[in-house]
Amino acid sequence: MSSFEKSYLSTFLATATARFNTNAPGAGLTTTDVLNFMQICGMESQYTQKLSPWCRLFSRQEFIAGEVRLLSLFLTHQRARAVS
Repeated sequence: MSSFEKSYLSTFLATATARFNTNAPGAGLTTTDVLNFMQICGMESQYTQKLSPWCRLFSRQEFIAGEVRLLSLFLTHQRARAVS
């Protein structure tokens, strides 16, 4: 996991994870769990062609940060391919 991903998980998703755990006492969700929920939002929305209820669990800022994370991963992968 890159330093950017660690920063993303600990910064933006830490807030969402705390919110989830407050609303679901005893669930013990991790930032990785919450990241998976965010990905379910996108996959289900794409599959059903309408906004998934999972998406309502996240703020606009969290989605923007998620998009930045994906772009960073893509660019890192592209650079690695160009070097090899």
